[in-house]
Amino acid sequence: MEAMALGRPVVATDVNGVRELMVDGETGLIVPPRDPEAIAAAVNRLLDDPQLAREMGIRGRQRVEQHFTVDRMISELEEYFRGLVYAKRQA
Repeated sequence: MEAMALGRPVVATDVNGVRELMVDGETGLIVPPRDPEAIAAAVNRLLDDPQLAREMGIRGRQRVEQHFTVDRMISELEEYFRGLVYAKRQA
């Protein structure tokens, strides 16, 4: 997320919440985990196409600004914890 917020194109492995953060081929490139050849190919693709890298960086920054603001993250965490408290009271 930090690289995206700085407008950098990202190559990431397809683990945990990566697909929630990134859009493959739009905000960066997602490759299979434990596949060094795929990582190298993705990095080389961005190095060979600076325009693509620039565009992915711009779209990545826009995605972070639209979907991962501090206010939104706080609101979602607050809603999550309120749900836990409500569920606990109903039990």
